[in-house]
Amino acid sequence: MFTATLPEAPSCFDGGDGEDLIIAEHDLTGTLYQGYAINLQKKEVRFRINEKENFWPLIANLKEIEHIHGHMKTSDYLVGNEKNNILNGLGGRDEIWGHEGNDTLILEQGIAYGGGGIDHTIILKNTQAHPVTVRIDDDGKEALSLITFQYRYEEIKDVTLHLNDRGQYDLQMLLKAKERQDTTVIIKNAYQFEGAEKNQLLSSSAYIFNTSDGLSLFAQFPEVIQKNAQGEFPFIPRFQAQYTTLLDAPHQDYFKTQEPDNIRLSLNKSPDGDFVSVGKDTLRLNLNTQLVLNDTPFDDILNGDRQDNLLISSRGNDKLRGGKGQDIYQIQMKDSAQAERTVSIDNRDDQAEPEVDLLMLPVKIEDLKIETSGQHVILSPSNAPQKNLRIKLLDFIRDKAYRHLMLMDVDQQLFEISLNQEKTPYFSHPQSHVNETENADFLRIYGGDFLADNTLDAKEGNDNIFDNSDRLHTLRGGEGDDTIVAPKGNKKLFGDAGHDQLFSGQGDDELNGGQGNDHLSGGKGDDIYFIHRHDDRTHIEDNGGNDKIVLTGMALKDLRVVKKDQDMYLFSAQEDAQTPFSIKIKKGASSSEHKIEHLSVNGQVALIEEIASWDANEKQAFIDQHHHAFLFQGVPFSELGGVF
Repeated sequence: MFTATLPEAPSCFDGGDGEDLIIAEHDLTGTLYQGYAINLQKKEVRFRINEKENFWPLIANLKEIEHIHGHMKTSDYLVGNEKNNILNGLGGRDEIWGHEGNDTLILEQGIAYGGGGIDHTIILKNTQAHPVTVRIDDDGKEALSLITFQYRYEEIKDVTLHLNDRGQYDLQMLLKAKERQDTTVIIKNAYQFEGAEKNQLLSSSAYIFNTSDGLSLFAQFPEVIQKNAQGEFPFIPRFQAQYTTLLDAPHQDYFKTQEPDNIRLSLNKSPDGDFVSVGKDTLRLNLNTQLVLNDTPFDDILNGDRQDNLLISSRGNDKLRGGKGQDIYQIQMKDSAQAERTVSIDNRDDQAEPEVDLLMLPVKIEDLKIETSGQHVILSPSNAPQKNLRIKLLDFIRDKAYRHLMLMDVDQQLFEISLNQEKTPYFSHPQSHVNETENADFLRIYGGDFLADNTLDAKEGNDNIFDNSDRLHTLRGGEGDDTIVAPKGNKKLFGDAGHDQLFSGQGDDELNGGQGNDHLSGGKGDDIYFIHRHDDRTHIEDNGGNDKIVLTGMALKDLRVVKKDQDMYLFSAQEDAQTPFSIKIKKGASSSEHKIEHLSVNGQVALIEEIASWDANEKQAFIDQHHHAFLFQGVPFSELGGVF
């Protein structure tokens, strides 16, 4: 719009498809008009005068317009609609109303009301010759308010609470740039009274404030403020700060002109105030602002202090130093296609008894290779998409001051990393125990444990084996009444002689109870149950998948089926009291989830439904004998969780 002249007939702006913008280009200084009134809800443009809105002269109608630019020298009235609008006053004293949608409201002074949705308010630097005020109306319905200042962190001079004329408390922030007049930002009703006695204030929203020098300030304001003995509501503004290169306007040329390897960037914790170093410049924070040690797209240095620190690396060849305290190194992979990168961890702590730090990995421990390079230990995933990642534990071999470290993999399994007598690094789980004996053993296997030939033989004794790894293991109980639990991975489980209980989980597993009365539970994978005619009684409880029974030692013609309630039983037509045989498939007669889909008898494939059947009532004695065999044996799977 390029005119201050009222047209004979209103114009029409039709944006059509896409994202369209209307711009108030003409300066109205010296005219009768205060500014522009552009209303996307009413789809009209008017000149703004002192009279009520109904008397503002109409100059244009709008259609399919999404965004508005006012004029930097006029006092504009900008109204959005249900779409995600950008409403930019550019300058002057503006009133901006976003209404529905996730809107961006930009002004130098005046009033901003976002309405429904998650809105972003941008406050321009004051260009006026006098102090200005920006009022942000907060109706208390939004969980998050995002506000960006065209001011540096050090130009935020004060953050306070003030009682307003409605009996609620506003948040006031004083902004002052060098050689500029003040800007006072008032966030209306930031705290509201809770209860009739008005003894406590309740926060109405969470706030994130962005500064022009790269900081996102996450307000750590108290949700509830209690009135103290002096009748006051004490308020100390605290922030967590995250540095982002994209928001750092003063250093954009530095980032664009320097080679990535030459960029010097560090995030630092300090008892005197945290600070960010970019090139030769330092941005220091006050003690009420705590810096988050989260990396940038460049090769960063993250330095902790004596406190407990969280250091996060997701991009670039970063170097992390935790320092003293109980630190967490969190390694992430934001982009599976990113180039090779090396994260170096300097975990030195010279205290006599340093606290144990935690390294959080983006992979399973089973997928992690452990190697050495001089005095350093190298951890690298063996599988895509993380195989481009290398984690270097600096001087881990050289000095124990670097070794106070635990690992947590992506499945939240905890592992120790240690050196053996040959100074070779290895993983171990704090609860792992894989030293089998001829006695009753309680053996635990985790992803960091390595078994010779991927096999564990518990030998004699009534053994309990728990394998929580994803590795392809063969587990043998040996002679005795054994319990083997393997909830993950593809496993081969052998109970061997004795009354055994074998439980597998999600993988495609093989279960072989051996001689004795055995309980076999295959989980949700495609499982195979190996049973011999002389294996006594077998109880199968399957939970899904495409499963199979492989039966040997008898002919198909001698096999009989009995269906009783929801269960299915397999018996031998040549029943022998000396060598009893039966198989119960729990719920195998009623539910597809618990059925066994395939059967092989001495190499002959058959369907269970095609096998000759016996009447359940006539063979109730056989069913009772099967149940009696398990009456005093073991515990159900649901009770094993507390054991392991």
